[in-house]
Amino acid sequence: MPGRFRLISTLDSKYVVPKHIYRLLGYQSDQVVGRQALYPEHNAQFHIEAVDGHLPGYSMALNEMFPKKMGVEITGRFNVAYYIGQRSYLQSPQFANSLVAVVPDYDLALFRNPVPPKPRAYLSRRPERATPPVDPAALLRRPDFLNGDVDVIETTDAALPGPALSGSAVIERYAPEEVRVRVETPQPAVLILLDAFDQGWTATLENGLELPIMRANALVRAVVVPAGLHTVTFRYETPLLRVGAAASLAGMMLCLGMIVHASWRRRSHFSAP
Repeated sequence: MPGRFRLISTLDSKYVVPKHIYRLLGYQSDQVVGRQALYPEHNAQFHIEAVDGHLPGYSMALNEMFPKKMGVEITGRFNVAYYIGQRSYLQSPQFANSLVAVVPDYDLALFRNPVPPKPRAYLSRRPERATPPVDPAALLRRPDFLNGDVDVIETTDAALPGPALSGSAVIERYAPEEVRVRVETPQPAVLILLDAFDQGWTATLENGLELPIMRANALVRAVVVPAGLHTVTFRYETPLLRVGAAASLAGMMLCLGMIVHASWRRRSHFSAP
């Protein structure tokens, strides 16, 4: 269903085109294969972020975070559960038992990530306070980050809640501009949502109390949730949207006033003796 998938897109200009498709479409067959199977901009319903500047959803932070050859540990940290691509690219020992399906005519294969991915939303078992900004390259050198033990939270607050040794976080609603997470925890905890940290997002509890959103793991969002059973709602509003709307309304009213004034002057001129 929409919102349950994340595509982290990498560029691949080589396609395998079956002979019968080439005979039918000729030199345009590679474009058709790419558009139908590989170009994520044609699957925008499921596309959230990209590491190529020419694709929708481009994320500079994501591009800087991920090296050219991403390890499975890195992608697993950000909820990547599957790989799809040319089968020959993924023929390595670590994927030996991860094959899910193949499309032989196109040399495509779907592989499961051999590293169990982090859930899209979870309570941090080891939140670690850090002064912003965090160096992404330094994170990738930390074994405790790659294995999923630690979450690095950028905040100026003096303290963070301790490890969440129990509790749960379940996504109840996922839409492009609203994500609702039900959290149950016996003590205050840090909720991690593996969606991009960006201006315009707010987080509130069911009673309307706003929760400050912090950047976690150099890319994603985190909030501190009090003990108990709560619903945390993340909502997005384009930054300065209301200011822009007000400015547009003011400009429209000014233009309308100028038109009315010009019309009144014209009528006055023609009615003069």
